[in-house]
Amino acid sequence: MMQGRWAAFDKEFMQTKERLNFANSEFEKEVRLADVQEQSRRHAELLTNIRSISSGSITTTKDMVTNVTLPRNERFTGRDSVLALLHSELAPSVQEELTLRARCSCVIHAVGGMGKTEIALEYTYRYGYCYSHVFWLRAQTASVLLDSFLDVVDKLDLGVKGMDPDKRVRLGLEWFQTTSRCF
Repeated sequence: MMQGRWAAFDKEFMQTKERLNFANSEFEKEVRLADVQEQSRRHAELLTNIRSISSGSITTTKDMVTNVTLPRNERFTGRDSVLALLHSELAPSVQEELTLRARCSCVIHAVGGMGKTEIALEYTYRYGYCYSHVFWLRAQTASVLLDSFLDVVDKLDLGVKGMDPDKRVRLGLEWFQTTSRCF
């Protein structure tokens, strides 16, 4: 009889332990997300303060090089936590230098109709000032990806227009591999 009670107690204990571990894991995810949201809020506040102090005197030395031609969706709302998480993955931390970023690109994936393009577009407009280059590659097929990459190589103005596609691809890849910073 004691052995039966012990087995039931042991089973209940293990189930409780699993539930606590799961709850702890979910709590840690929420803490990380809250941290990202707070960093994003502070960042936006700091930008507002800088803009108000400078009264529009901020000038950039160079325009962003991009192949993004879609206009900003002025009706975009929500998804702030997704955008903040995306920015935290792509932007350098306070301790890192710009040249030492761990990630210089990101893939947004989900089933069709979930708003991937809208999120990427909003990110481009919201955080574009952080980057000197922003490129989108279309990859529906291998030939579309090649055409998209060749367009990017042309945007880089490497003096390769008119060269055969293989050489342009090689030079473009070399540029991406040897450029010492992320964009």
